[in-house]
Amino acid sequence: MDTEGAVDITECDYCNDQKYLYIFLKFKPSLESRHKGPHPTGHVGVLYLGTQTDKLPTGTEVAGADFQVSIPYGSYSSTFDGKDSRGSCVSYRIRKRDVNATEFSTEIREETSIDEEGLIGHGKDGVELAIRLSDLRKKSGDRLVLTCIDDGIPVGHKHVFPIVLE
Repeated sequence: MDTEGAVDITECDYCNDQKYLYIFLKFKPSLESRHKGPHPTGHVGVLYLGTQTDKLPTGTEVAGADFQVSIPYGSYSSTFDGKDSRGSCVSYRIRKRDVNATEFSTEIREETSIDEEGLIGHGKDGVELAIRLSDLRKKSGDRLVLTCIDDGIPVGHKHVFPIVLE
């Protein structure tokens, strides 16, 4: 297995305001470095967000999730107003779990770092996402469980965080 292209998230931080849940995922090498190397496309990871119960049994965080946020990365090339631009980019797609199925099939939102006012960006340390609380149907005081699964070693490395929105 080629682990060179795997993203191993080493840190996950979060905070919120009245409108957004901000999530920062730290990893190395950066997406810009990956863009220039042998692994220019891939997945940073997948986030699962669910309502927190008093005691969520370990291992059931994904099964209890209401939303899935996939975070692919890659490259872009564009010509606008006669100017060429290209580079690395990252995006996220939020899907809600279909209440009649086990799949996350209801599309909620897609954001990309290419957009000027996109709600996702990347830098030398990792990726930052801004997720609208209204997309999650959440508000201040609500509780969530954030589960982050990356492609690092061990494969499917999982980070689980209980969140209380302030």
